[in-house]
Amino acid sequence: MLDGADAFFGGRRLWLAQYGSTPQLQESWDSYWLWQFTDGVYGPSPHSIDGVGPCDINSFAGTPEELVEQWATGSAGPGPRAPRPPQPKVVAVKISAPNGVTVQVTVNDLPSRRFRRAD
Repeated sequence: MLDGADAFFGGRRLWLAQYGSTPQLQESWDSYWLWQFTDGVYGPSPHSIDGVGPCDINSFAGTPEELVEQWATGSAGPGPRAPRPPQPKVVAVKISAPNGVTVQVTVNDLPSRRFRRAD
């Protein structure tokens, strides 16, 4: 578990896997979104589902329609995006031209420069 409150994690919904009769939250969260209260062996009953047998079972404090909606969209958006890397200050361009050909180069609408290959 985290040590102390963490705004990054606390800003996201919590799917708590804790096999006990009462969920205990880490201080970053005020509530859980889903609570997995059993792994099919440990935790409060029920431990199994008819036709499936022992399995993980979760609790959701809402309607089936709310669960479907939240499952697809999430109740908290993704975290902040990483800053874009700085743009390069140097751009290398290699131009190959045959002998006697003039190459005209324009950079950022500045006056162009001409280069002539003469071997």
